[in-house]
Amino acid sequence: MPSQVLVDLTIELSAGMATLDLNELILSRLTFTMGAGQGTVYLPTEGIFDATINSGLGKLTIYIPSGMAVKFDPNIALVSPRLPASNIRQGD
Repeated sequence: MPSQVLVDLTIELSAGMATLDLNELILSRLTFTMGAGQGTVYLPTEGIFDATINSGLGKLTIYIPSGMAVKFDPNIALVSPRLPASNIRQGD
């Protein structure tokens, strides 16, 4: 029996506030959709997983653990992402 269970997590928030603390999960996939409101997502500290995060109107803050590689592909209209300059590398 495996000691760790991979989680395929889907969360949909129409409106309101949500804080997702995923630090202890072992994800295989994350899908988070927020229509309007305020959301905070703490990504897991370990593992390799695919994530799709969609946000409508509001504020969405994503905390990425130190040392985690992330490919950020924003499809933005009314969004202005703020990323630390020291952590940005252009290209694939």
